[in-house]
Amino acid sequence: MSGNAWPGMLPLLWKLAITLLPVLVGASSAAAREPTDIESARPGPALDCQQCHGELELLRQHTRSLAEARQLLAFEDTLAASAHAGLTCGECHRGYRVYPHPRRGATLACGDCHRSADSAWTAGVHAARKDQPVLCRSCHGVHDVRALAGHADTAGVAAMNARCLGCHELAALPPSSPHARAVACAACHGSHDVDPIDAAAGRLAPMLQAGTCGACHDSIAGLWRGDAHGRAAARRTANPPGQAPAPPTCTTCHGGHDLQSAAGAGSRLVELDRCAGCHESYADRFADSYHGQAATLGSAAAATCADCHGGHGVLPAADPHSTVAPGRLIDTCRACHPAADAAFVEFQPHVGPHDRARAPFVYWAYRLMTLLLVATMSLFGVHAVLWMARRGLDRFRAGRAPGSDADPAQGSQP
Repeated sequence: MSGNAWPGMLPLLWKLAITLLPVLVGASSAAAREPTDIESARPGPALDCQQCHGELELLRQHTRSLAEARQLLAFEDTLAASAHAGLTCGECHRGYRVYPHPRRGATLACGDCHRSADSAWTAGVHAARKDQPVLCRSCHGVHDVRALAGHADTAGVAAMNARCLGCHELAALPPSSPHARAVACAACHGSHDVDPIDAAAGRLAPMLQAGTCGACHDSIAGLWRGDAHGRAAARRTANPPGQAPAPPTCTTCHGGHDLQSAAGAGSRLVELDRCAGCHESYADRFADSYHGQAATLGSAAAATCADCHGGHGVLPAADPHSTVAPGRLIDTCRACHPAADAAFVEFQPHVGPHDRARAPFVYWAYRLMTLLLVATMSLFGVHAVLWMARRGLDRFRAGRAPGSDADPAQGSQP
């Protein structure tokens, strides 16, 4: 090519350079910005994510369904009020700092930052469902994650319990429960390391309930540990198959989700029924007493089990600290009967008609009345049999007499 041809080629070369320059610059810039290793990419808001992820209409145009678009929606106000308010989008969503987003972008797992919670979750019952595990977002949400302090108030408790009821709808507490709207499910069942309800070493296992309930009711748990029920439980560390049931613990007397307030209208009858589950013979004799009959009829003044024996500080009568010990019995009765004296407390509320040693008068009165009843009914029975036999004999004789077809009791017709 001669030197005279170069001046004619310059305009063509300039046009070619101007055409290719944006393509080359864009390719080199994209290569420089896109990380080669997603996990080592430094997080940073290279884009204003809200321009796309704050607009549902725009997301709907680039997704296959409205549900998919809603999953990608993240309002700035929601993020600012969450526990992750101090984080940028890129700290969880790696490799999306440029648009269009590269295919190699990824979202970190919650366990990458919350390792202890992830380990507890892995050991819990929610992770054990391999077919459909309960993931972090099922309970905590995605962009609206509450801070730990946000679960302490009434609104936080209600929000977290609502998440639990999304799966456990039959476990909702009745409105009359003292725990309703005040206690989070996690307070009793755990948060991340939730145990099966029948786990031998779980929080609600009979031998471990005092520690779980005692987290809130520490003084009551202390009384229980020192009374007859707690001492019996301390002698056992488990309830192996084939042995007698475990001694009464919190849920034995108070129930679980059907817990009632001690001031509730029906709590006294529930108390009698649950005490009777272990103390059946005492309950039968109590039901025959004045206290038992009045309480069954709904009297709020009649004494029930806890009024005399105490609720959590239950001790045998032989223990001098017991409320029914001989030295303290007058004070216990005076709670309802101010004029009670030594003669008054000689009354035996649990004696039955078969206890000859403790209540001979009741024993012999029961025997005498039983004998009188049996003799009277036997006499009436013999009398009825003899009367029916005589009546039948009279009918038979009257039927055999000539011309007497009528009932002999009706007499003869004129």
